[in-house]
Amino acid sequence: MSFYKRQGPSFVSIIIVALLSAIIGGVLTAIILPPAVAGRLETEMKESPQKEAEQSEPNSDEEDHLFWEDIDPEEYQDTPVVRAAQEVMPAVVGVTNRAQAWDQTMDRGTGSGVVIEPEGLIVTNYHVIEAAEEVVVTIEEGKSAEAEIVGEDPETDLAVLEVDPQNFDKEELHSAEFGDSDELVAGEMTIAIGNPLGLAFQQSVTAGVISATDRKVRVGEDYISLIQTDAAINPGNSGGPLVNALGEVIGINSVKIRDAGVEGMGFAIPSNRVSEIVEDLIEYGFVERPWIGIYIQEIDPYIAEIYNLPVNYGIFIQEIEPNSPAAEAGMQRGDILIEFAGEQIDSQAKLRNVRNDYDVGDNVEVTVLREGEEITLDMTLEGDPRLDQ
Repeated sequence: MSFYKRQGPSFVSIIIVALLSAIIGGVLTAIILPPAVAGRLETEMKESPQKEAEQSEPNSDEEDHLFWEDIDPEEYQDTPVVRAAQEVMPAVVGVTNRAQAWDQTMDRGTGSGVVIEPEGLIVTNYHVIEAAEEVVVTIEEGKSAEAEIVGEDPETDLAVLEVDPQNFDKEELHSAEFGDSDELVAGEMTIAIGNPLGLAFQQSVTAGVISATDRKVRVGEDYISLIQTDAAINPGNSGGPLVNALGEVIGINSVKIRDAGVEGMGFAIPSNRVSEIVEDLIEYGFVERPWIGIYIQEIDPYIAEIYNLPVNYGIFIQEIEPNSPAAEAGMQRGDILIEFAGEQIDSQAKLRNVRNDYDVGDNVEVTVLREGEEITLDMTLEGDPRLDQ
């Protein structure tokens, strides 16, 4: 029996066959592939980098067109600040305080005011028209007319003026609407409108937010409750409106803290308080507040030590008006008033603030120290008879 070994193709022969196949395939492709297809492929390969470059670079002309031409100016300017300013601005006027100096009339200062009735009533700050011999009101159109002082209240820094609407063209006096200051919340948007630094900057608008709704600030001898805002309030803004996003007056700008390094702390009298004061000023020319009828001296630790008083706070009663509420209640000279309507009294300002929470005719309890003994008295508040003179 014979056996034999079958030999496979050698490595060299495999390489030779592969090379021949590649050569033959290349020749056939060149003959069979149409020249147009080859040309198209070549063109696409050349154009491909250029297209990629064009796609990677934005069309600046198209972007400019989209940004500038496709936005409606009336739409992007339709903001709460713009709407509120346009609503109230026509009602904001300039108020100039004038006085005689030698043989001519001089401007002592200029503030702002708000028309509250188109018949010619305007509210402003008392300090704007204080000691004025003549008051001039300037409206938006630049026309001016002399105004009469209807009433003034130094305690709340408010005053009401009146101009004859016949001094202006028909419907030139626009009035503003008042909002409810009791509904305000810290953080809501607000704007201030006024005439900072005089009429050259008439009806300037600044925007901000309400920082606090019930801030106790000392104005003169009294502490009054004010709205705090960071909307810029500059000299000349006094008497102008503080406005909410609905275009309602929610305060009358009054004071600003001017300490070095302090910014964004302006204050306005709440609109609800303004409305109450304005009603009295229009009706009486003054604000009818409860009257006690006492002449007093504040007590502090120094005064208490000098006079050997039993307490180092309270109000020392120096004199009592005859037939006054204090006299009728049984208060005596030398008493020390330590409580009024349940509130501890440690200053004249505190007494005024507590008293002003009550109306003429209200009954309140007061506590006095008399020879070291606490005595409670019932007092019926009355109006000040001196205001009727």
